[in-house]
Amino acid sequence: MRISEREARVAASVQLRGPGSLADVARDTGFQPGTVRYAINRLRDSGMITPYPLIDISRLGYTEHLVFFTPARDSRKERGRLEKELTQSPQVSWFSRHYGGYDYMVVVAVRDVVEMAHFVDGLSARFKEVFFDKTTGTIISWSMFTRRYLWPKAVPALTGVTVARSERTVEIDDLDHMILRMLANRPFDSFRGVARLLGIAHSTLDYRLQNLREQGVFRGLIYSIDPQVIGVHAMRLLLYMRGTSAQQYEKLLAYSDEHPNIISMIRVIGSCDYILRVEVQDPADVSDITQSIYERFSAEIQTIKVMTLMQDLKYSTYPFDA
Repeated sequence: MRISEREARVAASVQLRGPGSLADVARDTGFQPGTVRYAINRLRDSGMITPYPLIDISRLGYTEHLVFFTPARDSRKERGRLEKELTQSPQVSWFSRHYGGYDYMVVVAVRDVVEMAHFVDGLSARFKEVFFDKTTGTIISWSMFTRRYLWPKAVPALTGVTVARSERTVEIDDLDHMILRMLANRPFDSFRGVARLLGIAHSTLDYRLQNLREQGVFRGLIYSIDPQVIGVHAMRLLLYMRGTSAQQYEKLLAYSDEHPNIISMIRVIGSCDYILRVEVQDPADVSDITQSIYERFSAEIQTIKVMTLMQDLKYSTYPFDA
């Protein structure tokens, strides 16, 4: 699909603002509200943008652990079974397939390391040598940045969004759980539609979401963007650093926020230190990005591992069944 310059500007502006930001996007882009609404509807109909909720599950006592891995067995049937199990697991919030480096990435949301050990042991028992080669880590924070390659002039106006792991936890009841689960896992057009599906009053939903906002659990709605719709390639860069510090994190965060092709950054404690997602028109362009990182962080970076993101098999900000 080809999108117009107007649609690219709207996509860049609305991405981190989400639904309900029509006036802000119109002011940003200089377009009339009707023009912005038409562009958003066309982008949604094409599948390029999809609304989804930002939910901070660390507020509910969960920690997300990630594993990049390559199984030893190459049977298509075996891999199909593995992909089905991980896609359906209520503990898996993110599962993707890659080319180069590692075959898969899985992010598992658990309350403690014992639960993570049970998850890994169970998977290893059902799929022999599933973790033949692996890199592991615990997610500390993740940040998303405006896709400035869509509209470079968005640089002065828009900033990224960061969600950092919190030690302060809260309790939610069954209705809150159902609201978060529906927002994260069911397509919806409006909050009124969500309230209708749940069989509750719209005012009740508003009240619950406001409480969840105040507790830091629900951070609002934004849009995810599927770059493949417009022929853009997604890559993941695993950064291995020489040591780590708050100053290093802030420096890399600022660099990533300014770079037009870096659209997210995950900070981890584990085998690697940071994971950058980059989007490029030509996969060969990623070499320029890695070279720029080596030059900017020459005294701090050890190595970079590059992988092509083939497909996100699952992504949910709230994967839990109960």
